Amino acid sequence: NYLPENHLQAKLYIYIGLWALVCWILLAIFCTLWFIVFAAVFCWLRPKGWWSAVLLVPLLWIIMEWLRTLGEYGISGTEIGYTQVSALPLIQLAAQAGIHGITFIVVFVNALLAGAVLVKGRQRWSMGFLAMVIIIGVYGWGAYSLETAKDIAAPVRVAVVQPNIDQSDKLNPRQFFAITETILGLGAEAALGKPDITLWPETAIPNFLLSQPRLGRAPAELVRHGRYYLLAGFPHYGGPDKVYNSAYLFSPQGKIIGRYDKRHLVPFGEYLPLRPILRPLLLGINLLDNDFNFGELSAPLP
Repeated sequence: NYLPENHLQAKLYIYIGLWALVCWILLAIFCTLWFIVFAAVFCWLRPKGWWSAVLLVPLLWIIMEWLRTLGEYGISGTEIGYTQVSALPLIQLAAQAGIHGITFIVVFVNALLAGAVLVKGRQRWSMGFLAMVIIIGVYGWGAYSLETAKDIAAPVRVAVVQPNIDQSDKLNPRQFFAITETILGLGAEAALGKPDITLWPETAIPNFLLSQPRLGRAPAELVRHGRYYLLAGFPHYGGPDKVYNSAYLFSPQGKIIGRYDKRHLVPFGEYLPLRPILRPLLLGINLLDNDFNFGELSAPLP
């Protein structure tokens, strides 16, 4: 009880005991290894001159971030580019270069500024000037893109439903109907704002909602009444040993027009890696009895 109730490590400790701390430490070591690899490769390449070093840093960094997302144990969502989510002009570049392009710009500008501080002579001013040109250029182009986009398409009104339900309640089967009623109530409240689309969180309803005889029809009835699209997250049952963490897209007519099955699952949260080895060590922890299945490659939602 010495850890705060709302702290992630405390939550994990409550659910799976000391193994949570072990997994947390292993995750920290795994993430740290990538920075060590980045530094080791940079030193091994030994760039000649400051300009070579300044260019090599962002290139190596985005390669490291990309490699870190690959495979079953890859970790995504930690790219530096995500730190600029509130800088709307800057992130317009993501439409052409993706998240790694944003990361490249951020790291490159910081490398240039570091070089401007550390280097002596004319190179200092050249690096500082180039950093300013990139910042002004990217922001200027992004601001122009935002302004011209208003003339290309009509704005879309989006409503976001965030119930803020405690994870312990979501894992309690007795809370299923209460959670469902909360989500549906918030959805109905959001519909009063006449949205074009409403977004529910991932696994907003932690059960096979569509298989429920009464509540299963509720999302479709909700969108038919409000005449908007709904992107909602809840598990999908595809048969024995085929359970997916899915997102459903409902049309304003209440029909399901698309489904996405999550492809990049969270280890120890949505599935147990190395199950034949680790499951015997975690006997008695019923949270790890069943896994989500990895979704297959599919087309984007319509």
